[in-house]
Amino acid sequence: MLWQFFGGTYGDSNDPRNFFPRFAVEPSKLFDVFSEFNISQEERSVFEHERTAAVASQSVANKYGWRPGQKITFVGDIFPVNLELTLVGVFDDPENREWVFFNQEYLRESLPVGDPARDSIQAFVVQATNPGEVTRISQVIDQHFANSPYPTVTKTERAFQLSFVGFLGNLKLFLAAICAAVTFTMLLVSGNTLSMSVRERTREMAVLKTVGYPPGEILSIILGEATLTTLTGGLIGCALAYLLCGVVRGAPGAGNWFSNLSLSPGVATMALLVAVSIGLLSAVVPAITASRLSIVDSLRFQG
Repeated sequence: MLWQFFGGTYGDSNDPRNFFPRFAVEPSKLFDVFSEFNISQEERSVFEHERTAAVASQSVANKYGWRPGQKITFVGDIFPVNLELTLVGVFDDPENREWVFFNQEYLRESLPVGDPARDSIQAFVVQATNPGEVTRISQVIDQHFANSPYPTVTKTERAFQLSFVGFLGNLKLFLAAICAAVTFTMLLVSGNTLSMSVRERTREMAVLKTVGYPPGEILSIILGEATLTTLTGGLIGCALAYLLCGVVRGAPGAGNWFSNLSLSPGVATMALLVAVSIGLLSAVVPAITASRLSIVDSLRFQG
């Protein structure tokens, strides 16, 4: 299936809420390739036979209050042409992404004769019969066009989406460096805070030793308190991160880019483990010191 990103603007071009992906495609193949899209047979038939027809996902239609029969105008920026479209159908996307599709032939006919973009296509979308065939099909396609003036680079849909992240550079290394710096800073802050807390209560530890608490139990109390404190902080942080992901998904202009942004259980578990580890590492030295002090030295301590 032909796949051409149109770009363009809708409504106020300065309002980021008006950005959503707009693609020129082959109407007769769209719903066969994207079989997960759900649309009525009547609306699909109209889309396939009307040259100026367009279909939109339910999320876009709800966002702008569009209804079938409504006129939609896209002002071109990549392509030197404005498109007057008629919304003929609304489809359901299981992933709740924002899409608008229209006839590629209409775009081609609207471009001036002689325009290089008139007979150029950005990409082709191919559906494999099963996941095991993807690698073989990709290799066959690329080999077929290897010696042509326009060699192809065939990728999976997920790899194609992630390629846009590559424009930002080595994002993984960048994020890892930030996370490492934040973790190290938190380790210093929590270590200083817990050390001060233990020093301020050294005389309380002497009282516990006086009434019969052994050093091991005092050590366990301090470490348990540090673990509980950091675990509570980690839970609060995860809750805020979960809420922030929801805000970003619903932010103006988020569109398809952040539609899958969420706090997964694996990431939340890792964050809690890091929080508990920071608490234990920060408290272990002052806890051992406090547990080993004699009763007399603890009572004389001037923290």
